[in-house]
Amino acid sequence: MDDDLKRLNERTHKSWEANAEGWDTKMAEGNGFFRELIWPSTERLLCLTEGSRVLDAACGNGTAARRMSALGAEVSAFDFSAGLVERARARGEGGITYAVGDATDVDFLSKFGDGAYDAVHSSSVLAEYSSRRHGSCSR
Repeated sequence: MDDDLKRLNERTHKSWEANAEGWDTKMAEGNGFFRELIWPSTERLLCLTEGSRVLDAACGNGTAARRMSALGAEVSAFDFSAGLVERARARGEGGITYAVGDATDVDFLSKFGDGAYDAVHSSSVLAEYSSRRHGSCSR
């Protein structure tokens, strides 16, 4: 990652760490936009069945991970904000495996294995993801 992208990533990370508590309080189990628009469409697109393996990239406070788990999916979820992952765990792991890691780190992503998941979910992460960092998404 070049220096400009590294600085951008560091600023973004610091922002999420600083705002983790506020985001969790505001979003809780999803605001109206998430519950009424985003989640119903996401659920239909994922077509999850009992035992589906899902990777939730940039899971935030785990709202979608918990919903996918409730549908019977085996969920692995990660976020680069330790504060958000801590809050996700506090809201209940329910069989979800959480990790702290960066979606721009190819070495971190490789730990999940190529082709190990039936689906990958990521809600809103692309808003934070520079097109110049797309290489780690391709796996």
